[in-house]
Amino acid sequence: MSKISQIDRNMPLTFYACVSEVVADPVMVALADQLQMPHLLNCDVPLPPASQVEVRDQATVELVLGWLQQNQRWCARIESTLQCMANDSDGRPLLTAFMPIDEFAMLVEDLVIEGLLPDLHLPLAEWRAKGATNFYIDGYRLDAGHGRQPKN
Repeated sequence: MSKISQIDRNMPLTFYACVSEVVADPVMVALADQLQMPHLLNCDVPLPPASQVEVRDQATVELVLGWLQQNQRWCARIESTLQCMANDSDGRPLLTAFMPIDEFAMLVEDLVIEGLLPDLHLPLAEWRAKGATNFYIDGYRLDAGHGRQPKN
């Protein structure tokens, strides 16, 4: 797993929610059966991109990542899943962390208490209303996005 310190603080952070679904494609079902891996059929599908929260302000990104890194509970939790799972549309690697939506609600509470990202309550309520089951955070891997400006 990766460390929070490996996330580029000069690049945006994206917060989004997903709904868990079971893949029904016959080819995937046959593969899962052949490999004896039924969990292979579990898939998290992101809610529409319009419901994502992107933090582009560098000072805010710095504050959020600094707080996460120094908070023992959340640092350990984020770093337990933080990994490179995807690239952005320009091919830059992202580090992604994920957790159940109920656990994310506790993180939001702590961020609000600290005065960080107080508006995250609004999309959290929307995500829950849309049936979100899991939450994700994407940040750019430090060695990949450094010095580049995000697309507008």
